[in-house]
Amino acid sequence: MFGALLSPAWSTATRAAVRPQTAIRRAPRPDLMTSQAGAGAGRAAFDPRGLVAVVAAAVSFGACPTLARYAYDAGSDAATNLFVRSLAAFVGVYLLARAMGLRPRFLSRESLRGALVGIPLALASFGYLGSVNFIPVGLATLIFYTFPLVVAVLARVVDGEALTVVRSTSLGIAFVGVALTLGADFYGIDIRGVALALLASISIAIVFLLSSRLMREIDSLTANFFMMTTSVSAFALWMLLDRGFAAPVTGTGWSALLGGGVLYIVGVSAFFIAIARIGSVPTAVLLNLEPLVSLICALVILGEVLAPLQYFGGALILGAILFMNWREYRREASS
Repeated sequence: MFGALLSPAWSTATRAAVRPQTAIRRAPRPDLMTSQAGAGAGRAAFDPRGLVAVVAAAVSFGACPTLARYAYDAGSDAATNLFVRSLAAFVGVYLLARAMGLRPRFLSRESLRGALVGIPLALASFGYLGSVNFIPVGLATLIFYTFPLVVAVLARVVDGEALTVVRSTSLGIAFVGVALTLGADFYGIDIRGVALALLASISIAIVFLLSSRLMREIDSLTANFFMMTTSVSAFALWMLLDRGFAAPVTGTGWSALLGGGVLYIVGVSAFFIAIARIGSVPTAVLLNLEPLVSLICALVILGEVLAPLQYFGGALILGAILFMNWREYRREASS
C-alpha cells in the first residue's frame, strides 16, 4: 500500500515535499539532503542505481498481495497481515528518516494532520488486502489501480482542477476496462471483494488529495511516518479486539507473513533511494510496474487465471493510467 501511496498520482503532490519544515529537526547530512532536494522537481536522470531502486520498489510492493493470500490460506487473517506490514513500514520509515537526518516530532500541528491522513490510508490498506480474501489477486489489483483516475475526478470536484483531454480520454478508456474486467464473469465474482477493492481505490485517492496539502508543510518521509503511526495503531487495535495475533499454521504461511513485512521495508527504502537519484516524477511513472508485478505473481505463484476478456480490460485500465501519467510527466519535464 505504501507503494500505491507514492506512485502514479504522486507527481502533483511532491513539488514542496522537501523544503525545510517546522515539524522536523534536521541533522547535518548535506549529502543525502542535497540529493533529495533535487527530487521534488521531477527531474529525469537516467541513474542506473536509481532505476534499479525503483524496479526493486515496484517488485517488492507488487508481490505483497500474493504473499498475503498465502498467509490467509495458512490460517492468518487480514488484521494480522496488516499489522505486520504497517509495523514494518512504521519502523522502516522511522529508521530511514533518522538515517537521512530527519527527527519526526509529535504533538505538532503537522503531526496531527499527518495522523488524520493516516485514517483513509488505513482504510485503503484494509480494503486492498481484505479484498483478496474474496476475489483473485489479479482482479483486486486491477480494481484498486484505478485510483489515479479517481484522483483526477476528485481533484476536479474538490479543487476545481481542470479535467484535461488527456485525463478525460484516460477516464473513458479505464471505465471501459473496468466494465470488461467485471462483466466478463460478473455473476461469479464475490461482490464483497469488489466493494473492498473499490473502498481501497477511493480511500487512497482521498489520501493523495489530503497529503498534497500536508506535504506543502513537511517533507514526504516525515508525513508518511505520521500516517503510518495511525495505521499501525488502528491495525493493532483491530487485531487485539478480533482474534488476536492469527499465526499461520505452516512454515510457508509464516514465510509469507514475515516476507510481506520485509518486502515492505525493502520497497520503502528503495522508493526513497529512487526519489533521490532520478526524481519523483520519473519514479512515479516507473512505479506503474507495480500492478503488472502483482498480476504476474498471482499468475505464476498462485496459478490465478482470469478470463481473456478480463485481461483485455486490465490492459485498458493500466494503459489508460500509464498514458495519463506519461503525458503529465512529459508536461512537467518540459515546464
